[in-house]
Amino acid sequence: VTVVATYTARPPLPAAASSGVCRIPVGLPCLNIDAVMQEVEDLRFPHSQKRFDRNQERLWATLCFRLGMKLTELGLSVIHMHYSSVKFKELLQSFKREASHTDTTEALKKCIQLCEVNLKGPLKVDNNAVMLLLGVGEEEMEEFERQVSNIVVINDLFTSSLKYLLTINDSNFCVYTSGRARMQHCMNEHSDYLSQTPLEAAYNWTLSCSSAVHKKLQFLVHEKAFMFECEKLLPG
Repeated sequence: VTVVATYTARPPLPAAASSGVCRIPVGLPCLNIDAVMQEVEDLRFPHSQKRFDRNQERLWATLCFRLGMKLTELGLSVIHMHYSSVKFKELLQSFKREASHTDTTEALKKCIQLCEVNLKGPLKVDNNAVMLLLGVGEEEMEEFERQVSNIVVINDLFTSSLKYLLTINDSNFCVYTSGRARMQHCMNEHSDYLSQTPLEAAYNWTLSCSSAVHKKLQFLVHEKAFMFECEKLLPG
């Protein structure tokens, strides 16, 4: 038997931070946004995805991503109790209205704007930040500090929600802070996350942190490694 948590009363913490009171990290399941948009009638996008052009496909991917973050921000429980939240009720009404726009591209852009999330918040230091960004194997989690918040499991790797990663700094790696700031700026400034600038920011952030930790860059397991240790990210 593995004891996950011990308390006699419910701790005064939001659901997203519940893993912080556990004896061992507990991974949150990933949100299946496709299933949510099918089950919640007002979130069904009326335009056929089969007819999307490349630009619309990118906008659709951005919409799914931002809607997932928006629902997480509101609290996933609202999905099962649609009208328990005034903000969620307003989101449903506005989403249904904007999605019905006759122009598919315009409908996507309007819905993306509705799903804007606040990515700015008080920053705190978490010296697990770099490893959470890169992903941690289960055996490595034992070496982490006891309390690790906002844990998510993706492809058998422990990581954290993007929103959490954007609100922390790692005092041991300045490239994390620089990359985080650049990524946050791009996500606030661009509505198409799959366009050139946000993708470049994401690659710069992760690759610089990977090289700072492992002192090399290796894109495939059996391919040649490039010995490289990134110390800082330059503007541009």
